[in-house]
Amino acid sequence: MAHTSRCSGAKTNRCNCSCNGEFHGVSTGPVRVATSLVARRAGSSYLRPAGKQTRNKRSRAMTRAKTELESWLVAAAASPPDSVSAVTEQTVGMVSDAVANAVVDALNRNGYHWTDADHVVCDFLAAAARAMQELQGQFDRAVARMVSAILTTRRREHRSVIPEPLATVAAQAAVNALTKLSAVRQFDDLLRATRILAVMTCPAPEHHRAVVLYCLSPLEKDILSDATRQALTDSLPRGWMTSKLAAVN
Repeated sequence: MAHTSRCSGAKTNRCNCSCNGEFHGVSTGPVRVATSLVARRAGSSYLRPAGKQTRNKRSRAMTRAKTELESWLVAAAASPPDSVSAVTEQTVGMVSDAVANAVVDALNRNGYHWTDADHVVCDFLAAAARAMQELQGQFDRAVARMVSAILTTRRREHRSVIPEPLATVAAQAAVNALTKLSAVRQFDDLLRATRILAVMTCPAPEHHRAVVLYCLSPLEKDILSDATRQALTDSLPRGWMTSKLAAVN
């Protein structure tokens, strides 16, 4: 039976059509659809929504964070098509198809099986976000390296000397121009989507340091409220939530 408008307004997973509850109410968001697709391909319940969680401070704070992430993505539907939130919403599904499903397929082809507690796909997503974060960090260190390389090369090749302060200003201008290019903006959208998907697919982010440190903590403050960030900082182990991007170590 086809998906119906009455189904889309449902509040439970009880279903009379073919969507099996995946498209009910607010669950039509890209995160639910993307994670459901990966879960089916994995052939396990690994990515399906967890059951009743232990009502402790840590899990309550994480539930609050996930709710804010979902709300941010749902609100993206009403945003201009080229806005950060709308592009991120679209990219979440792309990351699921291109990365998460690729991991699942590779593991399945090689006979690897896992349980709900193994944190497999979210581990790969967190590792990917960490690697992308390190690459992004190269831009922050690029100016000093550019200035050193330019001054060294010009001295070696006996070219006219560019004063170091001026070389620094020019190098910074070059980096600023690069970061405004569409390819770099797309990289930022991809990194944000990877982080969100890692958090939303993790069965228990409150017990998964890499997911919190490299995916949840770096999300912009317009996605997670200050109150939620404080609740996470107070409840999670020290150093999991940081005021700046987590160091790659």
